[in-house]
Amino acid sequence: MSWPNPFSQPAKPVPWRRVRSWACTGCGECCRHFQVPLTPSEYVKVLKLLGSWPIEIRLGRPYLRKKPDGRCILQYKLGGMWLCGIQGFKPLACKLWPIKPLEKPKYGRRQEAAFHSRHGVFYVYLDPRCPGVELGEPTPKLAAAIAEAIDLLYNPSGAQRYTTSQLVPPQVPRVEVHGLEHPSALLYAAIRRYPHRLQP
Repeated sequence: MSWPNPFSQPAKPVPWRRVRSWACTGCGECCRHFQVPLTPSEYVKVLKLLGSWPIEIRLGRPYLRKKPDGRCILQYKLGGMWLCGIQGFKPLACKLWPIKPLEKPKYGRRQEAAFHSRHGVFYVYLDPRCPGVELGEPTPKLAAAIAEAIDLLYNPSGAQRYTTSQLVPPQVPRVEVHGLEHPSALLYAAIRRYPHRLQP
């Protein structure tokens, strides 16, 4: 029996006070089902570090290119998990998902969505299609992830502790490339040397 794909249809985001916890499981489904937009500074950074091959322009806006199977061109599998090939400088859209911190209660339930951060009040929702979202009474760790997501809005290059996978296998070396922490120097070198092998 095959189960329906939760990403095949839109889902209404859930206010954070109805979510018990969230943790990235490394399933990689978000990187397969969504097109990742790049901000102007992210576009320049990817061009500088990797060149133009991982980027496509659609309706005048830059996005990360997709593989034929729909996955992000910079995603790779290791130890049964899907990892980001540009973890050290991945786009803000990737850093935030499935958390949606908004200045207005776009999806309703104002009281349940209100989150008081050091930057002021935000209305925070989570996308229930993410397998790592668990409904229930919020935990302190979820609140920490939300606070970090809001901080990222003000400092997109800030460090991630709660808003990224904690399941990166220990065999993946964490090194710095151009001053940015990166999960695999070998992957980065391969991307730079053989970009045509990863292109669709």
